[in-house]
Amino acid sequence: MEEDRISDLPDSLLIIILSFLSIDTAASTSVLSRRWRYLWTHVTHFSLETTFHDFRTFITSVDHILSELTSPKIHTFNLQFSLRQSTKSTQILSCFVPWLHQICRRKPEVINVGFHHSHGFYSSLLFHIPTCVFETRSLIELDLNLPGYIEFKAPTTFINLPNLKKLSLFVCDSYCYLIDTLIKSLPLLEDLKLCMNLTVDVHCFAISASNLKNLFIGMNDWGSKVCRFAIDAAKLEHCEIHGYLAFYEFVRTPIDLQMVLISVEEPSDDEKDDDFDMDYEYYSLILGLLQGISCVRSLVFITYGADMLSYLNGLDGIDVPIFRNLMDLSFYNDTRPYEGPITRSLLRQL
Repeated sequence: MEEDRISDLPDSLLIIILSFLSIDTAASTSVLSRRWRYLWTHVTHFSLETTFHDFRTFITSVDHILSELTSPKIHTFNLQFSLRQSTKSTQILSCFVPWLHQICRRKPEVINVGFHHSHGFYSSLLFHIPTCVFETRSLIELDLNLPGYIEFKAPTTFINLPNLKKLSLFVCDSYCYLIDTLIKSLPLLEDLKLCMNLTVDVHCFAISASNLKNLFIGMNDWGSKVCRFAIDAAKLEHCEIHGYLAFYEFVRTPIDLQMVLISVEEPSDDEKDDDFDMDYEYYSLILGLLQGISCVRSLVFITYGADMLSYLNGLDGIDVPIFRNLMDLSFYNDTRPYEGPITRSLLRQL
């Protein structure tokens, strides 16, 4: 008979091992023996990634697990799930806020919540983020990957996240005014991801973060065509711009910039404005971005069509900054290597 070495381990070590498992797998160990029955309730990581066909069962399961956990600290709350289209929106919203309240009382360092779907049937949902999230001083990472709209009702005076280093949000029109204040309230912020779902044309964002190293901005809606970003991040090392172009202005040029990826989409014929010149006005938005990233070492362009490359190729050299540190320049057309002529305006500035 093989020796049962796992059972010889102390409870404290077994709890650490269980904390590396998904919460449903950890809970299933309760049937092994009387000793194992309650060990899983002491775990410090809540991680559940699954698909539930019965949403009522899903709510009951999460409620039960949270009520059974006895650890005063939950280091990680990671909840990723996809649901059927028949799920009622009221069911989703009714469970979301109480779960966050329970987790925030246990001093989490990571909150990562994502609702996944394939047909956008949650796009009209409005998720209310309770005040407690803004008061959780222990938070280091906050990722709210929600398919609908996130609403912050907390006054700006409640933003108290002195240890947050990573923030990922979907941004909509209703709380754009809070983004600037939120970012300024995060003194240790190093990683910022903003996925913009905007329908109003005019928005101005000030991204001021003295320790920011990684920046991702995704413009998912052509309605934000005149959106403006003023970026003050002198320590920026990695930057990705995806989707539709916007106006970018760098307050200070980040001198340690290692890599920039620019993936540009063109508006469809239905999205284009008759008064908007696609050949000039749209692609001229990239000039401010090029000025701000002139210290970059690796630059990647991805376009869905050759219009942007044609625009860059026609620029006068005076419009394009000198890229003194550039060591790698890549062009892709629809994720495939670009086989046309390399834009002369950039080559002249290398």
